[in-house]
Amino acid sequence: MSEQVGQRETAGSPQDTGVKTPPEPCPLCRETGPPQPPSITEEGKTNDDIDLIWVACNKCNEWYHSACLFHGDEKWRETIPKEIIATVETNFGDEGAWTNWVEWIGKWYCALCLARATSPSNPRPPRHPLVATMKRASIQPKDIDQAGKPLKRSASTSTLPFKSNIKRPRTSTKGQETASPEIEMKSEREQQGGSTGGTPAPDALQGRPKRKTAQIDYRNLNNSIATPTHQWLELIADPEKYGRTILDANYPAIPGKLLTRAWLESQPLPGQPSSVSPDLPPTRFWGPNREPLIVRPEDGGFSSLGGHLPPKDLTVQDVANLVGPDRMVDVIDVSSQHSSQWTLQRWAEYIQSSAGNTTARNPKVYNIISLEISGTELAKKVKPPKIVREIDWVDNFWRFNAAAGGKDVKEKGRGSDSREGSEIRKEGSHLPEGDHVRGEVGEDLEGLKEKTNAPYPKVQLYCLMGMKGAWTDWHVDFAASSVYYTIHSGSKVFFFIKPTEQNLKAYAEWSGSYEKQQDTWLGDMVDEVRKVQLHAGDTMIIPAGYIHAVYTPMDSIVFGGNFLHSYNVDIQLRIRQIEIDTKVPQRFRFPMFDRLCWYVADKHCSDLRHLRAYRPRATTSPKPPHFRVLQCLSYLANFLISQTEILENPEAEDKARKLVHDRIPGDIVKDPEGLARELKWRVERELRALGLLGEEASDVGDEEFKSNGNANGSVKIKGKDINRKKDRPSKVFDKKAVSRTLDFHPPAWSENRQSPQIETTTVRLPRPITSSEAISGFGPGGSAGASASAGENESEQAELTTLRLKQTRKRLRELDNGMVIEENQETIFVEKKTVWGPKLDKEKISQPQGKVEENMDIDH
Repeated sequence: MSEQVGQRETAGSPQDTGVKTPPEPCPLCRETGPPQPPSITEEGKTNDDIDLIWVACNKCNEWYHSACLFHGDEKWRETIPKEIIATVETNFGDEGAWTNWVEWIGKWYCALCLARATSPSNPRPPRHPLVATMKRASIQPKDIDQAGKPLKRSASTSTLPFKSNIKRPRTSTKGQETASPEIEMKSEREQQGGSTGGTPAPDALQGRPKRKTAQIDYRNLNNSIATPTHQWLELIADPEKYGRTILDANYPAIPGKLLTRAWLESQPLPGQPSSVSPDLPPTRFWGPNREPLIVRPEDGGFSSLGGHLPPKDLTVQDVANLVGPDRMVDVIDVSSQHSSQWTLQRWAEYIQSSAGNTTARNPKVYNIISLEISGTELAKKVKPPKIVREIDWVDNFWRFNAAAGGKDVKEKGRGSDSREGSEIRKEGSHLPEGDHVRGEVGEDLEGLKEKTNAPYPKVQLYCLMGMKGAWTDWHVDFAASSVYYTIHSGSKVFFFIKPTEQNLKAYAEWSGSYEKQQDTWLGDMVDEVRKVQLHAGDTMIIPAGYIHAVYTPMDSIVFGGNFLHSYNVDIQLRIRQIEIDTKVPQRFRFPMFDRLCWYVADKHCSDLRHLRAYRPRATTSPKPPHFRVLQCLSYLANFLISQTEILENPEAEDKARKLVHDRIPGDIVKDPEGLARELKWRVERELRALGLLGEEASDVGDEEFKSNGNANGSVKIKGKDINRKKDRPSKVFDKKAVSRTLDFHPPAWSENRQSPQIETTTVRLPRPITSSEAISGFGPGGSAGASASAGENESEQAELTTLRLKQTRKRLRELDNGMVIEENQETIFVEKKTVWGPKLDKEKISQPQGKVEENMDIDH
């Protein structure tokens, strides 16, 4: 009877012949076919009456019979939650394996995937253990009733003997027919007398059901409604309707003249008097409670920041003319969030044609957010704020002379490192970061940018143009770079999420999952969302690491740019790691970030070196950088040390080592490891001199930086030392260490030492030659007569004493994944002592009365 289970007729009609084909087996089926319940023979049932229910592994998508899992060996049976096994055996007995208990499963993983996930040889083990789950916390009585009912069959296919072999996915609705439409249509035609005499294709009969996939909303695409972001547009329009809360940001406006590097470094050390306004502390830009800084027109506007913008009558067509009508740019289709390449002239024509369009069918909404304008005529009309130019890493540390030849403009007036006083600045100033950027030197820098043919990070000048209804989803600007953002015309609405520890982890989880980006509002995963609206003339500086989304309520032209700085290096390195973990494409990351870090380290190390240089004729002494900069440089040093460790690790992949090597500017940095470690100890020396070491600054309100899972090596405050772990490999993003041996502390051995065993026997062995015999010529080999005598007595009776000592030890340890390891060691100590009695040769009365030879042997 078992051989006929799941077979079907192959003649012109199902009733014409009894020829059967076997049912489709699963990987666990025996050679005799799928398992059968005991009642199949007791009640006279046929194979057509048995439902073979299938379940798919969530990892590898391989399908298995639920009954095969239930009656499989121990490793396969253990993949089913124990509560399900207990419930099935209690309520259904021997027939339980064939009930529809699969409907109780939430997620399920096959034994092969579980073994691969826990194998030490797996190069990429999952971050979280694979565990089968249930749809509900407990199995309800109604679930048990439903599982025991037979699956419903449609009337049109009830006569098909092969109907029961169609795989039922574990996520299918109870009682829902899962046969393919082709089989249903075929069955109806045959029942209506329209038999074609053909045979249904086996693949169609026994094909696996498709998993549910997200359906494309073609109606929204046709009507230019963002898909799937149209739901976010509806949500932000009326949050209460969807049960959400979006708070008004109410960020206080700041006078534009206040935003300078001097203001950023006005925060005093703990315990020192402060002249900083409590309402406008510099920690609002770089502290743990940092928040966007807004400058309204009534507070001075963009010009009070030392910046400059084109005239207010600038149009999209003017932008195209000044940048170049043929310039290619990425244009984002808001409805699909996909980009395509347009010329600026095509963009200008589209904007002009869609302006004032009030027809029923809205024009498609497009958005431009990546038009970098450096080196164009439009760039000459835009000048970033002074605070950006003073602290921007690219302007202050990049070596533009690499391809232009000649002396770097930033080296102007400095000379070589050996010149005395070349780094001395006027009294009251510390080693500069941006004081050489503007004025005559600043003009030289801009000219050098235009002349250089070598690539450099062009991220400081952007022109953004968006249509009404444009939406940019949640993101953090590459490498957590800060942003200045000024509205030339139109309006923008920003939605902000504070970059706290938990919020950043939630963002990393959300951005790393395509499904969550499609159907999850990031605001549901964080503490709060705040909203701020900007109008024409408003300027905003977004601090490092802020998570934000942007909505465009009206056509807008915006100027802005990104910049890295030395006040939030920790968060910049952290977001870099998030981008790597979530596999952000390289073209969407900060260009040449690692190379820029080496330039920053080289410049700061040189400045700190000159800071301690002996100057016999100097009347003033330069001051070290601000303590906040020193704190962040320590994290930069740790990051660079971790890069050199990859470079010098022979076990690292060659691809990773080459990537690190190519990003080191070999023309400037001759000894990468030496530079990184020198920067580290020089920074620590300055922090120690200030009463600080590491990242803690007591009452400063600074957040705890994390690099490689711990703070910067150590923490020291005057009068108090805190133990630190040295030489730990650097890690930027706070996550569990990948190393399987880090902080590994095996359990102690349990030893067992047996009592010594002594055995004494009598043997015949040749007597060894003593030193006195060798000198006097006696003994074997001393003379002819002696040799003859030795030959006659080659072996003498002796007493052999053997001592044996055996020692064993064992230890047992259990790994986090459930694996148990037992280690055994055995040591055997053997000591042998041979004693010859006095020699009875009268001619050799001087012979020693007794000889003892000891021989010790250790066998492991």
